[in-house]
This record gives sequence, structure tokens and C-alpha cells, in this order.
Amino acid sequence: MLKVLLQKLIKFKRKIMNSIKIKLSLIANLIAIFALIVLGIVSFYFTKTSLYESTLKNQT
Repeated sequence: MLKVLLQKLIKFKRKIMNSIKIKLSLIANLIAIFALIVLGIVSFYFTKTSLYESTLKNQT
């Protein structure tokens, strides 16, 4: 009886831990995606500005 109860408790604990791991992984991936999007936007802005200034300098 006690052994069965312990086994059920262990299975339940594993299920919860897997759920927590999946949620943490999802949150980490969303943060990484957000950071990459921000990095891409900032890089694009600075590249565009630098290219514009370089072109303007070459034409004058």
C-alpha cells in the first residue's frame, strides 16, 4: 500500500517537474527570441544610419 502510494507520488512529482521544465524552457526561448528581434532592429538602424552617412560623405 505504502509502496504504491510512493510510486504514485513519484510519478506525480516527475510530471510536475517536466511541466515546470517545459514552462521554463518556453520562457527562456521567448526571452531569447525577443532579444534577437531587438538586436536585429538596433543593428538595422545603426547599419542604415552608417550607410546613409557614408553615402552622403562620398557624394559630397
